Amino acid sequence: NGCLLITFDQDYCLRDIYYPCVGKENHTDGHKFRFGLWADEKFSWVCKDWNLRLGYVPESLLTHVTAFNANLGISFLCNDLIDYRENIYIKKIILKNLSEKEREIRGGK
Repeated sequence: NGCLLITFDQDYCLRDIYYPCVGKENHTDGHKFRFGLWADEKFSWVCKDWNLRLGYVPESLLTHVTAFNANLGISFLCNDLIDYRENIYIKKIILKNLSEKEREIRGGK
C-alpha cells in the first residue's frame, strides 16, 4: 500500500516490517519474529521441522502457506495480507488436528 511492507523468510518467519515509509525504517531491526504451536505437551516453532509450502493465491498479494508437522500431528493453512487502503496487516490461520482424539492446540510467539 506504499506505507506498510512485511516480508517473510523461507521458514515463514516474519523478517521485515517497514512503516511508515517502505524501505526506510525496518522495525524488526533484522531480527526474526516467529510463531509456534503446542499440542499434547509438545511445542514446535514453525521452522525447518515443518513441511512448509510458501506461495501466493494466484493473481493476488494474498499469501497461501501450508505447513505440516508429523511430530505434533498438526497441519495449517495461513493467509497474510496488507490492506491496500489502510495500514492493516491481517493473518488468517486454519488449523487441522490430524490426531484421532480431540485435544487442545495453542499458538505462541
